[in-house]
Amino acid sequence: MINNKKNILVISLFDNVFNIQWKCINTVIDKYNFEFILLFRDKKIEKFLKERKIRFHVADYKLFNSRVKYLPFLRVFLKEVYYFFVYIRISFKINEKQDFLFINDNSSTIGKYFLRDFNKKGKPSFIYEYGLSLFENIFNDKISIRKDRGLIKNFLDKYEEKIIYNLLYKTVFHLKSPGYIPLDNGAHYLLVLNEISKKNALSQNYSFKDVINVGNVQYEKYKDAVIKNGNYVLLILSNGYEVVENYGFDKNDYFTNLKKLLLYLRENQKNVILKHHPNDRLHLYKDLNKEFSSFTWVNHNEKSNKNLIINSELVIFPMSTLAMEAIFIKKPLLFFNYYNESNESFYFYNKVFKELPVIDININYSSNLNYTLSDNINIEGYNNFIKSELFKNNFINFLSRLESI
Repeated sequence: MINNKKNILVISLFDNVFNIQWKCINTVIDKYNFEFILLFRDKKIEKFLKERKIRFHVADYKLFNSRVKYLPFLRVFLKEVYYFFVYIRISFKINEKQDFLFINDNSSTIGKYFLRDFNKKGKPSFIYEYGLSLFENIFNDKISIRKDRGLIKNFLDKYEEKIIYNLLYKTVFHLKSPGYIPLDNGAHYLLVLNEISKKNALSQNYSFKDVINVGNVQYEKYKDAVIKNGNYVLLILSNGYEVVENYGFDKNDYFTNLKKLLLYLRENQKNVILKHHPNDRLHLYKDLNKEFSSFTWVNHNEKSNKNLIINSELVIFPMSTLAMEAIFIKKPLLFFNYYNESNESFYFYNKVFKELPVIDININYSSNLNYTLSDNINIEGYNNFIKSELFKNNFINFLSRLESI
């Protein structure tokens, strides 16, 4: 490492998060050194970092989690013991001269240990919230509501959360929340992509030292992209069935409605590429994969989201952060509601469009395309929510500010 550069430790989740983090740090790649902790094993990301001679460490806890998921109460302690020893193992290997911590781990795993270390040493830490959870406060409120899962599951959920929060997170790590919502994971600074997110974050009484609008990093990702209109429909799949199942809804609604959509696209003789979510349980798609084998099914790390989006004729989304990328380049886009909810479920997207472009499988394909026209975009909503301030200069200025602390 070059001695006159500051060093940033980056803790990353699956590839979508890594890609956003990389877009951030790539704007300052000549000014700082980087070292990564990957919470999931991903050969593509590991190869990417090796080619650039960037040090990284893997904390692969996914398999361990699956092995202890059926051990109520005991799993709370087993998982934490595992996280602690992974933290110890990696701590001995990382560069001791790390100056800043860039974290998008939700602090329910090993991230909280590194946060604690940085906090004790007075070293700054920050996260970049590029997703949906700060656009509308109602988003946080809705997904935080726990549905009735039955007497036993309700009991286990309630007391396992109390145990780990009160005995560990609150007392040892001083975290206000044990989970991703409401983002108060112990980091010093929250970076957001627009003023709406900043306003909402400030209204939540988080413990961040500051909330800074650095703009939309997608500008850097797509600024040189050549937008094409290919001959296929890109369908972004969702792991929302896991979310609704967790809150007591029927996950079968997702697959039932997905099948209806695939039948519609086949009847309209469309070429279709289906892009899996990073956390998809692929075996659940076995029957659909067989029935619609003429379509192309792409796992989450096989092809880049960027290339799939810019070369498509149309992109169909659930409630997804990826939708912001398609909107950013004004790619023809339709939303699809897998759970038969009202269009209001799409929250802030209603403010970006004059008429929310939700696909209607009861009308022909060309009629659906009419909703995707660029003149359907509300320019004020687009500027406020999607095309916010340029990112690079703001991010450089933020890191320069940390250096002066």
